[in-house]
Amino acid sequence: KTRLQPSLLRMLQMIVAFLGVQSVVLLRLQFASQAAGHRRIAHVLSVVNVRLSGAEFVPDCTVGAGLVMRHPQGSVVRQGAVVGYDWTREADSG
Repeated sequence: KTRLQPSLLRMLQMIVAFLGVQSVVLLRLQFASQAAGHRRIAHVLSVVNVRLSGAEFVPDCTVGAGLVMRHPQGSVVRQGAVVGYDWTREADSG
């Protein structure tokens, strides 16, 4: 099977239009900053994510690939928490 890759324009449209996508992009940037040893930048990205999307991913949490945030507001993943692969956050799920 060949998996179609979205165009750059389509990806940018999704980031701008969908709060859940914004939240996941900020989270992945936070993780990349943390992995590179930039803890202050990771913390700032965490705060920006809370302010923009209402989702809080505290530095030092672990979130697997495939995260989908359809309703990021009020989502909190605390320090040391581990969220598995392909987790989907719906409006009424935990």
